[in-house]
Amino acid sequence: IDVEYKGLSIAVYMKRLPSGIEIFCNVNGVEKKVGNKAFDYADNMALVVTTHHGNEFDLYIKYDNYPQKAGYFREEDFAGLINEKIFRKSTASLYVSLPQGKTAELSSVEMYLDCGISQADIRPVRYEDGSPIVEKGRVYLTVTSRLEMQMYQTVFSWNPSTCDFTLEGALFFNTGDGQWCGDVASSLMYDRIENNWKIWMCSFSHNHILAHSVMDSDPRFGINVVDVELMEFAPQSSDTDFSAKSGDEDPDFYYDSKTKKWHMAICRLDGSEEGNHYSYFHFESDKPFEGYRFVTKTSKDAVTGGSFVKTGNERFFVCGANFDKRAQYNIYPCNDFSTPGYIKCDFDDGGFRGWGTVIPVPCGTRTKYMWITFDRHNGSDTYNWSYGNLYVYEAEEMNPGCEWLY
Repeated sequence: IDVEYKGLSIAVYMKRLPSGIEIFCNVNGVEKKVGNKAFDYADNMALVVTTHHGNEFDLYIKYDNYPQKAGYFREEDFAGLINEKIFRKSTASLYVSLPQGKTAELSSVEMYLDCGISQADIRPVRYEDGSPIVEKGRVYLTVTSRLEMQMYQTVFSWNPSTCDFTLEGALFFNTGDGQWCGDVASSLMYDRIENNWKIWMCSFSHNHILAHSVMDSDPRFGINVVDVELMEFAPQSSDTDFSAKSGDEDPDFYYDSKTKKWHMAICRLDGSEEGNHYSYFHFESDKPFEGYRFVTKTSKDAVTGGSFVKTGNERFFVCGANFDKRAQYNIYPCNDFSTPGYIKCDFDDGGFRGWGTVIPVPCGTRTKYMWITFDRHNGSDTYNWSYGNLYVYEAEEMNPGCEWLY
């Protein structure tokens, strides 16, 4: 990667040594070994380099399309790569260095967006009333794609009948400082009343607070940069005030056409509870991004990853709770977060501390209630916020305590 910024350049490459294939990086002429593992040579092996936030690089060796982790490294001088002006002037090239008299045939070089090593934070893309968008039998989902070192917001489509997941696009966020940030935890809707797309998301890159935006174009497909406005701080505000608080995450919102009110839930560190754990705070307003007043909040259980779920004329709020391997999800009436019902898994790790992603999907004359969740596999050596398998459950009813089928 050659960067037109302070004259920086970086190269990542494989070397065939007596010990086997080893990985090196060369930053401005200084060579460094990456990782402590040597790999067996194979004719079909490939080097995969992923980068995020400019200065963090994940490396994999791929055999027959099966990648193995080779290591990662960080170069602070490259942090400026996420600046749009620098990014647009950067180039990437491929070089092959061979001993004298040797030849090689280059079969392919690819650059592509992928879904990382695992996925999390799954939430359906919905209309303003909270009902999921279903087009040609496919449901659209905002999903966090996790890398070894970072993450970014992707959009998948999903066929509930076949469980086929397809990566459709990615969203990057700019708060006005020119940075293309891979923030996540988005709640994305299409507002049919105003004919635009609205989004609330969590800007982990800007003090872990919420941000919002309105878009005229469809953000589900391709790579899109969204200009967002950060939620404002209010000095000495309380947890029940609608102002930014560091640690806010996992927002969700919808519009009730009968009462002409916007409803929003924020996952927030609750200073009133013992241990300062996460609770959900429910607000309502006449506008989608401001003027909210406090309605209710969860208590006792530490919860996260909540969604408003519309079924018929009723709405529930579903969120993850409980840190045990055998997951528990809380279901609350929309306007009363005091006493939950429960969804419980039949298997360990199915939805450990995951999101309450329950999606009513119309199927002919019936409605299936699909619940997508995930577990953690600790894929990174540096943090535990990486996830593993996806799980899909199905039910024919949306009531607390109903039986869920694996």
